[in-house]
Amino acid sequence: MATIADLTIADGLSTPVNRTFEASRTQNATSPSQWDYKTGASKLAWIKLQHDCREVKGKDLTREFTRVELPQLNAAGDLDHYLSSMVTFNIPDKATQAAIDDLVAFTINAINVAAMKAALKARATFI
Repeated sequence: MATIADLTIADGLSTPVNRTFEASRTQNATSPSQWDYKTGASKLAWIKLQHDCREVKGKDLTREFTRVELPQLNAAGDLDHYLSSMVTFNIPDKATQAAIDDLVAFTINAINVAAMKAALKARATFI
């Protein structure tokens, strides 16, 4: 099991800036691990990164997800809405490490393909 520690992640600026997400909660029976990028004094503005790893009962697999929540505040400083993303991996117990490595790489690289980025930015689909 990995030990929770602060994470450094680059943002989406044209010249990316590394941001430090501080470890704030370890995974327990009901909640995922969580890291916060403290963008301001108000906890409402903090960007949250969560990761959860659970065995699926009755199936020989582990389900892992990573979620990012990006809060958007209005002019008064109140929460207006969230942008969020979630990536889920379903990994059978019999999966090889090489297959898991491929799954992770294909997922990361697919999101990073220019056509996928353009579709996400335009809120469009492929036809």
